[in-house]
Amino acid sequence: MDETGKTDEQTAPKIVGSLGAVAKHFGVRRDTVRNNWRSKGMPGELGNYDLVAIAAWRGRLRRTELDTSELDAIEGGPTAKQVEDAKARRVVADAQRARAEAALKKLELRIQSENLIPLERVENFLAGLFTDMRRQVCRIGLEMKDGYPVELQEQIKADCDRLVEASLAEVEKVAAALAEVAEDR
Repeated sequence: MDETGKTDEQTAPKIVGSLGAVAKHFGVRRDTVRNNWRSKGMPGELGNYDLVAIAAWRGRLRRTELDTSELDAIEGGPTAKQVEDAKARRVVADAQRARAEAALKKLELRIQSENLIPLERVENFLAGLFTDMRRQVCRIGLEMKDGYPVELQEQIKADCDRLVEASLAEVEKVAAALAEVAEDR
């Protein structure tokens, strides 16, 4: 038994060797299988038709479109119930397609128009943040020198200033790269 609860016999591939055997298994005319199903992409090849794969393909086909030729292909003609079932499947498929198309449209509109935070506002915030950061970081050298002997104070301040400038230059490079990415969008 597999994970769906079906026995191996129910899920084992059932291979038939002809389109006639496929038609007989599904209760349709051979011409329907040969002329209609094959042109729509029915799986299998001459002498090797997997009925399980064909059944799965037909299920996918039914979910996406109503195969009206299927009704014509039923030997003796379709019953009123078969016609109603086909119409009901079509209504369900149309509703599913409409919901999917609406969801896709909604997503496209959100992508086109929705900015969670306007880009200009983000840029202004970051510019202010970097300016404040630069001001505070540049004070490090002044504050570091206090408490050291006078002869070392100028050297400490100069070393701190050099490291701060190098760090700020790296930050500016990253900010410039981000700005380029934003412009490309």
